[in-house]
Amino acid sequence: MKYIYDEYMSLIELSYITDALLEEAVAKVVFATKKHLRSGESLNHKNTVDPFSAIFDSMIQNISYSDWVNQERARQAQKTLQNAIGNFHQNVLGFVPGWENLKVGKGLDLRNDSRNIIAEVKNKHNTMNSSSALATYEKMQKQLDWDPSCKGYTAYCVIIIPHTKKALNTPFAPTEKGVSRQKREDIRIIDGKSFYELVTGQSDALAHLYNRLPIILAKVLKSSVKLTDIAEYLDLFKKVYSY
Repeated sequence: MKYIYDEYMSLIELSYITDALLEEAVAKVVFATKKHLRSGESLNHKNTVDPFSAIFDSMIQNISYSDWVNQERARQAQKTLQNAIGNFHQNVLGFVPGWENLKVGKGLDLRNDSRNIIAEVKNKHNTMNSSSALATYEKMQKQLDWDPSCKGYTAYCVIIIPHTKKALNTPFAPTEKGVSRQKREDIRIIDGKSFYELVTGQSDALAHLYNRLPIILAKVLKSSVKLTDIAEYLDLFKKVYSY
């Protein structure tokens, strides 16, 4: 498996997506993040800031209000970035031949009619609490059971960053008030590495994407690749996808 420390491998284009399409997906993440950072010096109050959390946080850390504001801005920017990265994976996977990135209001996120697969993409396991897990399950169940065009399909809930280091591809049966939903072989939950392999047929597809990403980011940002601490970046990837 090759990673971003391998300079030679980083120069090789991915076989399942062109650099032009990958640049398009990366540019959307960069635009969303920069737009948030340019949105102004004051806090974004679109989602109400908790004043109780602010005063507890400031006093526990023994920091000033202005320091807390800077931390909160960074937290909000990180949340924007995480949302954009979730869309990034949906866009990349939707560019793979045979796969369709569905628009809002057209069911789940991805569809492949030749393989009878539909999928909902989530970036991290902690973005899906019990309520959203149940809503995702019911959304997939509804489409499989009531949409004639999805008869015989399998629905996947894709968690790009899984909770554990173990490969995941099992029936998806979230629990509500201690009661689990019906386990069905056609409603499944799967980790990002396994789903990239399912989509592309390549076991190292996600690693290759990670390897190529700094090159594409440099193109979009019109800069050179200046990654330091390469071993640490590699370690982050391996800690998530060691299986």
